[in-house]
Amino acid sequence: PTVTRLQRVDDEETPPPELRSVHNVAHCLLEKCLCGTCVKRFASRLVTSLAPPCVIPRILTPIASWNETGHESSSPELPFINSAEGRLYHRKEAQKETIESLQLSGKMAVLDDRFDHAYNVGTQLLKTAVEMHGMGSVELIPAYLLLGEASMGLSRIPQAEKYLSQAQWLMLKSPSCDDSVKCLVFRYLGLLYATIGQYEKARQTLADDIYHASMKYGCSDIRVASGYFHMGNVFFQEDRPEIANSFHSQVLTVWKSFFLQVSPSLGAADSDAVKSPVSPLSSQISVAQGGPSSLSDGISLDLAEQMEAINMLHRIRLSREKQIHSGMPSTMLLDVYYTLSLLYHYLENQSLMTEFAGKAVQLNKSQVNPNMELAENLTYLLNSAS
Repeated sequence: PTVTRLQRVDDEETPPPELRSVHNVAHCLLEKCLCGTCVKRFASRLVTSLAPPCVIPRILTPIASWNETGHESSSPELPFINSAEGRLYHRKEAQKETIESLQLSGKMAVLDDRFDHAYNVGTQLLKTAVEMHGMGSVELIPAYLLLGEASMGLSRIPQAEKYLSQAQWLMLKSPSCDDSVKCLVFRYLGLLYATIGQYEKARQTLADDIYHASMKYGCSDIRVASGYFHMGNVFFQEDRPEIANSFHSQVLTVWKSFFLQVSPSLGAADSDAVKSPVSPLSSQISVAQGGPSSLSDGISLDLAEQMEAINMLHRIRLSREKQIHSGMPSTMLLDVYYTLSLLYHYLENQSLMTEFAGKAVQLNKSQVNPNMELAENLTYLLNSAS
């Protein structure tokens, strides 16, 4: 009778030969109402003696997690990978990891101007998302956005319009679509309109981006900074530099606040060491400091976010270095250098941090009334490098 029961195979699906004995013996132990401790001890010995080395870790890990309960408790559900439910669970988890990896890879490729690679990644991401969630799911939006952004980079505007329209349609047909997704849809639509010269539409959609991102994260969160940055770029394209610089100043304010929060030694100093020129925009935004907590609350930047910050801040730097010869206040360039020094201090790049902190020190000394609070922060940064 024992041999017969050991050779029994589960009714739903026949497990692989290397797992069949372990699978059936464990079921027999549970049918005999052995406690979890006995099952765990016996199954571990059995796995080690019968299973091939390549599958032992995959079996022993779930065995170790069984509850050590007595006979009277309900039998634990065996999490063996050879069951249909187990394989479905592991496949779903693998698909989730693949999607996250593809999203990061695609974003980094776009930031690195490798649009061909980003398009290929987007195609694979869309295929994986469809397999996992099905057609018409709101979960497909990130893939369509990546394909749309890559298509814009490749100057395939009609193709970009198709992908972004699909993302917008999925957003509109899902009333429960999260603000974190809505802001991205409006952001890429705004970039598309700016690319084809429809600046009014670009400003309207980027305003929607800033609104939904602020509703989700708060007005002063770094995840809203991209909306401010792109809005400023649109005003530059319309040859309205004063408004554009106001938006870019808000980008710098948001990033400075973040770096000072995640650097306790710097956070003790005044976070407004560099005062941006006052404008209607900055005054309106500064009063809205409520909302959800900042990304700095226990969360670090991933590689794509680091690349985005570097790209964003250096583009503002290049823009202001050109404007300094046309009458722009030098404090606006000083603001960029200081923010870049904070960025590279956060990234632990001592060489670049020293370079931009040194530029900020020289520019601050050239002012009629040097900012002493800023000078203290810069001195701390330079001393930390040495």
